[in-house]
Amino acid sequence: MMEEDSKRLLILAAGQSSRMGSLGQKQFLELQGLPIFLWSIKTALALSSSYCLTIVLVHSVGDREKYKDSLIKNLDSSSLPSISLVEGGASRSQSVYNGLQSISHDAEPNDSIIIHDSARPFLGVQDLLKVIDSLKHYSAVTLSYPVTNTIKLLKADTQEIQAHLKRDDLRAILTPQGFRFSVLWKAYREFIRSPYPVTDDTEIVAKMGHPIQCIDGKKSNIKITNPEDLLYAEFYCQKYNLKPSEKP
Repeated sequence: MMEEDSKRLLILAAGQSSRMGSLGQKQFLELQGLPIFLWSIKTALALSSSYCLTIVLVHSVGDREKYKDSLIKNLDSSSLPSISLVEGGASRSQSVYNGLQSISHDAEPNDSIIIHDSARPFLGVQDLLKVIDSLKHYSAVTLSYPVTNTIKLLKADTQEIQAHLKRDDLRAILTPQGFRFSVLWKAYREFIRSPYPVTDDTEIVAKMGHPIQCIDGKKSNIKITNPEDLLYAEFYCQKYNLKPSEKP
């Protein structure tokens, strides 16, 4: 078992939300009266004191004051010292790199680094704890759930079916994803020298030959990407009477 150490949660909120159309930046759209990006922050604050968890909010370029004002407006003042703000980049991976670089001066190799997309507001305390606890045994983990739809691999040029994938071997990948700092920082320093398109951090770490452990997460931890997702999120809140809370 690995020695437990400091924990940093990087919450990514630097996207441009191009697929939301006229609705604007999805991070600031509200669910139950609270901006979407603050839902997962409130979940993390439920654990911040007992698990020594600090939060790095990686925000969109030029929007530092906008995020700062929203934090002050919506959170108790006692919570603010545990949150630092870092400007993101033009891509998700650049934003993660910026976040890692901001903590590299005082992070220890064994520190737990947990990365979460702010566009997933329904992160539960128990799922976050699963990632934290799994890092006692593994150095790279991700939440996931079994695929229930039939998935086909297509030929990129013709859109014809190329392969019929076995559903039992597939998982839908979620965030948060967790890593030991030494593993993730090494992988990102290699990646940033010669970047390539990626959609999550496990791909960058796996490229270095490092194994990634999948752990079960809740399918309800959806990502809000387009207006239809927002409608579903609003329905989900109403159906289950969900409200953001700083308590588990």
